[in-house]
Amino acid sequence: MNTAPGSDSGGIEDLNRLHDLARRRAQALRQEAMDDFWRGANAMLALTAGATGRSARRLAQRLARHARGRLAPVESMSIPERKVKPCPRCN
Repeated sequence: MNTAPGSDSGGIEDLNRLHDLARRRAQALRQEAMDDFWRGANAMLALTAGATGRSARRLAQRLARHARGRLAPVESMSIPERKVKPCPRCN
């Protein structure tokens, strides 16, 4: 049995071929993982943006309703006259 390096060129070529195959497979798996990650991140961002937009619309509606409620009484409101009793000492 000959164990000297380079004595079995077919074995080294097979090993190099397997190594190249493993590198290509690892690259494909990394790319797939990155695609999955960004797909999930985009979905999460879309959900968050939708909820944030809904919250912003609700806040705007509440603020508008609040402003209408505060302004309406002021426009129709008159200042009541005070009924003051005359001072007995002044008359």
